[in-house]
Formats: sequence, structure tokens, C-alpha cells
Amino acid sequence: HLHPAQLIKHILGLKRAFGNSGFRLLYLWYDVFGKEGYQHREEIKQFSDIAKSDNIKFHSISYQELIIKMKKKELRRMFSIPNKCNAKKIVFIISTVKT
Repeated sequence: HLHPAQLIKHILGLKRAFGNSGFRLLYLWYDVFGKEGYQHREEIKQFSDIAKSDNIKFHSISYQELIIKMKKKELRRMFSIPNKCNAKKIVFIISTVKT
């Protein structure tokens, strides 16, 4: 679960070191299925809303989302897909071969 007190400690330290707006805080976590995963995502959203209302640049992303975003950028380079591509989605097809 999210530990807001620890995040607030980080925010206070960052404010002291870099001023009120000289930093961004990224919360990176491993997402899970089920009730606990849902509850964690809701806690993150609530914290994010509060942080943004206090003008704190808070961002959050799961490891799974990060890997997907990194893979999309890698595939864009591999297949020379421009960043300003008009496509709404890029579909990845993953197949397995039975041996």
C-alpha cells in the first residue's frame, strides 16, 4: 500500500533542497490484480490529486506501464514510426511457438 507519510518526507526534503517548484516526484510501483491492486491505485490517485492541488509535480507509473512505454519507443525506432504518427494505437502482437 501507499505510504503517504514517506512521500511527504521526500517532498519536504526536495522542497528544502530545490525550492517549492524545482523538482518532480515520481512514484514507481509494481501493480497487482485484485482488491489490493485496486485499493493501491485509488490511494495513488487520491494522493496525486492532493499533491497537485498543492502545486507539487507528482507523477506515478507502474513498472508494467513503464516497460510498455519503453517498448513502444523501442519499436517506434525499430520500425521507423515517427513520434507524431496519426495512429491512435500501435498494436503489438505477441505469439508463441509450440515445439
